[in-house]
Parts: sequence; C-alpha cells; structure tokens
Amino acid sequence: MLWGCLLTLAAVYTCVESRADGAPKTACSTLTPVHPNFEPQRGSSSYEVSAEKLGNNKVGVTIMSRIGEEIQGFVLQARSAQDPSKLIEGKFSTQNGVTKTVDCFRGSQNTLTHTHPRAKQSITAEWTPSADLNEDVIFRATVAKTYAIFYTKVDSPRVRISAMGMGQGSSSQSSSSQQPGYTNCFVSKGCFGYPPGCVNDNSCDVLLTFMSTGNSIQFTMMGSLETNSYMAMGFSRDNLMGDDYVTSCVLESGSRIKVQESYNNQRKQNLGLRELANQNNVGSYRNGQTTCTFSHPFLAEDPRGDVFNLQNQTYYLLLAIGPYDKENDKLVYHKARTASAERVNFTSFESINAEGASDSVKIHDVTESSFTTVTEANSFTTNHLPEEHSNRISKNNSATNCTFMITAWIGFASVAILLARHFKSAFYGRELGGVKIWFAFHRGFMLVALIFIIIAAITIFVYKKGWNYETSNPHAIFGIISTALAVCQPIMAVFRPSPDHSKRKIFNVAHFLVGNSAYILAIIAMFLAVSLEGSGLKQSFYYVLAIFVVVHVIFHAIFQVHTLTSGKQTTNEVKMLDMSQARSNTMQNDVSEKKNQAEIFKVLLLGFYSIFLVIILLTMYSLIGVA
Repeated sequence: MLWGCLLTLAAVYTCVESRADGAPKTACSTLTPVHPNFEPQRGSSSYEVSAEKLGNNKVGVTIMSRIGEEIQGFVLQARSAQDPSKLIEGKFSTQNGVTKTVDCFRGSQNTLTHTHPRAKQSITAEWTPSADLNEDVIFRATVAKTYAIFYTKVDSPRVRISAMGMGQGSSSQSSSSQQPGYTNCFVSKGCFGYPPGCVNDNSCDVLLTFMSTGNSIQFTMMGSLETNSYMAMGFSRDNLMGDDYVTSCVLESGSRIKVQESYNNQRKQNLGLRELANQNNVGSYRNGQTTCTFSHPFLAEDPRGDVFNLQNQTYYLLLAIGPYDKENDKLVYHKARTASAERVNFTSFESINAEGASDSVKIHDVTESSFTTVTEANSFTTNHLPEEHSNRISKNNSATNCTFMITAWIGFASVAILLARHFKSAFYGRELGGVKIWFAFHRGFMLVALIFIIIAAITIFVYKKGWNYETSNPHAIFGIISTALAVCQPIMAVFRPSPDHSKRKIFNVAHFLVGNSAYILAIIAMFLAVSLEGSGLKQSFYYVLAIFVVVHVIFHAIFQVHTLTSGKQTTNEVKMLDMSQARSNTMQNDVSEKKNQAEIFKVLLLGFYSIFLVIILLTMYSLIGVA
C-alpha cells in the first residue's frame, strides 16, 4: 500500500515538474535560450516590441507579430538605451495565467516571462520604473515562435523616463545600496561568493569577481581572513575537487599578502604551490578585509602544464577557505568550500548559482528520475554551455527527485519494523505465499529497503572515490555501520533456527537488536547529514525529521497499548468461556467478533501511519530536491 501511494504521488509530482513555466533566473543576463542543436534566427523577424508612456510615469509594453505569428515563449526586460547590457530596474505587471515576473539579480519583478507554452497572439504589460530613474530606456525581448525558431534582441524604440522628484528611488542597483566590490555584479562583471546566495545580500565571506580585459580575465577576491589563512578559487571541469587549477590569496603574519597558483590532483592533493608570475598581482589588507587582484590569460596554464581556455570554453568555479601552513608553504585542507552549480562563461556575466548537493550526493540522498521532456518555453537558460550540460539542465528542470536512503529507512524499514513488532497476532490463520501475512510484507519491505540502501551506499563511495573521511561530523561512521548491520540482517535470517529449536530465542533477540540498532543509527545519520557541507540541506529538513521521529514513537506507543489492552480482555473472556459451557457458542462468537474489531482497528491505524509516512517522504523529497 505504501509503495503504491509513493509511485502514484511521484508520478503526479513528475507531471507537475515537467510543465514549461517560463525563463529561469539563469537567463537574466543574456535573455538567450539554450535549445540544443538550434541557434537564434538570423535577420529580421516579424516580431516587434512597442512601448508607450502612460500616466504616473508608467510604460505600456506590447510584444506582437506584424503578420500575426504566434508566440510560445518570451522573456522581456528594460535595458539602458545607451548600454543595452545594463538592466534597468522597474516592476512589470502580470496577467493571470499568461505572464509572471522573475526577480533577476538583486531586483524585484524586473523581468517578465510566460507561465505556459501555449500559443499567444500578443503580450501586454505595464512597467513602473524606480522613482529616481532619469534615462532613455529600451525594452529588449527574446521571442520563441517554436522550440526551433526563436529571435533574440528584439528591441523597442527608446523611451525617455524622467525622475519623479520623490527623493531616493527603489532601485536595488543603486550604488548607494551596495557595498564596495558588489557594484555592477552581473552587469559589467561576473560575481560568485561563499556562502551560497551571499552576493544578492552583499554578505559574502569570500567574494570573487571577474571581467574580460583585452586578452585576459581579471579576477578579484575579497574576504575577511585570519592570519595564516587563505581564500582560493579554482577552475574545474566538474564541480568536484580534483584536477583543478587553483589560485590562492594568502594572508601571512604582519599583514603580508601573496597570490599563489597550484593544482589539485585526482587524489585531492594540492601540489605545485608557487607565486603567481603575473606582474599585475595586487594584494591589500584594510579594515580587516583582504583583497587580491590578479589576471589569467585566455589560455591559462597551471603549474603542471594543463591548459584552461577561459575565452572559448566554460568551467566550474570552486571557492574555498582554509588554514595556511607557513612553515611548509602549504594550503591545508579547506574548512569550507562551494562550487558553481553550472559551468561559467568568463566572458559573460550571468548570475552564478552555487551548487546545493551534487547529483551524486543527491543519489545517495536523492536520485533524479528520467522523465525528461524538453519543452520550448522552459529552455531559456545560460548561453554558451556544452550540449551535454544543456541536456542535464533540461533533465533537472523536468525530473522529480527520489530519495534512496530516505525511502529505504523512513519508508520501507519503518513499516517493516512496525509489522514485525505489532502484527504477529493479526490476520488469524491467513497466509500469503505460504507464510504469515505480516511476515510476507515484513520480508518484502526489508528486501526492497536493502536494495535501496546498497545502491545509495555504492553511489556515495563512487562519488567520494573511496573512503574520504575528513570531517569531524560522524555522519559517515553512523551511515556505514547502519548499512553493514542492514546487510547482516538477511544473512542472519537465512540461518535462523526453526520455531521450536532451543536457540530460536537467541536468534530472535539478536535479530531484534541488530535490526533496531541499524534503524536507530540510520536515523541519527540523517540528522547529522543536515550539517554536512556538501548536503545542501536546510534546517527545515532537521525539523521534518524530528516530527517523523516523534510521531513514529507515538504510533508505536498506541499500537503497544492496544495490543496489551485487547490481549488482556481476550484472555479474560476465554477464561469465562471455559467456566461456562452452557453459553459457549454465544461467547465464542463474542470473542471472535472482538478479535475482528481489534484487527480492523490495527489495519486502520496502519493506514493512517502509511499516509503520514507518504506526507513526510514527499516533504523530504522536496527539501532535498531544492538543496
């Protein structure tokens, strides 16, 4: 019953996730969709954007075709007429069921897109600028006629916006609202920071910015470093540590700063540390803030000779903070790190999202189902990405997340343990597959749970390239012990003595202890996973898990109380039946009826428990899915 509910709800959730719902935030800079094997149409199109000033300094904007061609997808922004790469802050109105807004960069409702890919004849909206805006504005759109046919840089005539004289404006792009270093992020330079999401809040422990300057890329790292510590960035062909080109900024005692380059090998060892040869390196330490500026040529070569083409290829960005071993001139293993969720184009300035959990970690905690349907309108995403990465993004947009370890322990194992603990006396005399009903379901659920556990364990070992236990968090220790105990359970069951054997009680006790120990350790490991750096889980996951534990214990208590009370009542009635032969038939019927009632109550309670588990599992799936 539980498995059927999970499959049904997962299918429904998948259908929801597969809908096209407009351009994502990754399209904020270029407004260009990535449709594998299809490029924007060249030449003029029949689509046009018109803009007309309305009352209260608002602007009415319309997208339509001169010859009546339909629109399936679009994305629209206000841009500077003098510098069309600059986003102008303002808010778009929406039409219910037709359009919606996207919050790009640090703005609010400053980008308009569609809510569905159904054909539309035209798009209309009102745009309200910030109160202090005094500039010529154009409205730039990308319009998709079909998946294969789309047009970029469809611009409106310029519109003059005059300041309304209301004092301070609401533009979040205003330099007065930004701290030094964050100004013009995603407008004239790329920005990436740690912890994830900090760029939008101007609150990064480490901020990395970059911009193209002639034949090189200029980088700046800013952070609050302790003495003899470092902040480092890395170019990587994946979002994992290993085979990376690393540039580090080190703060030594005496406020001495040096910029070094090195590389990480496949074993995650940092080697080849040396001063960066570029003469333009600048380091400063002021008001507790360490800043390093350095450049890499378009063809950047690390100390081992591996070349990274920063102009024509894309790479993942890694950021890390850690202690510096001055005596041995060595970067000690980082104490915090993050990686970009996607490859970065260093000649463009799209918004860069940090990874949550990597895909492999999510397979341990999450797997992505292969319901991959590429639709026209939700393909607006970052430009210049390789085709295989574009396919991966499309899959992420349409897939639903499944959780292996969560499903195994909280789903199947929880029900299996409950059946073994409270249903041995239920379903009187009935069998399924030659064994008692409770045992058939208990065995089946535990075998499925074991399969999920083994797959998840293998996946995380492959992802980690073996046993790399380099953290004080004992999650991995608890996890490996619970997995080992889970594997032992069916092996023990193969050799269990017959019910009348003298050692059967010993087996029962051992089976109970091993199984419950594995279960408890697995739940503890899940709690510990919340604080793991690579899990991406938020504190809300911890609370959901705590709710599960509390309700799980309450259900077990209810079952236990019911078993004791109903068993005592049945025993008393059997004694009375033995004492009164004259009323034996009537009392036998009463006893049978009460047994049936007790059985029905247990089954109903099991149903409520299963529904509770489904709700908990789906909540956890969603939390892991956004990690």
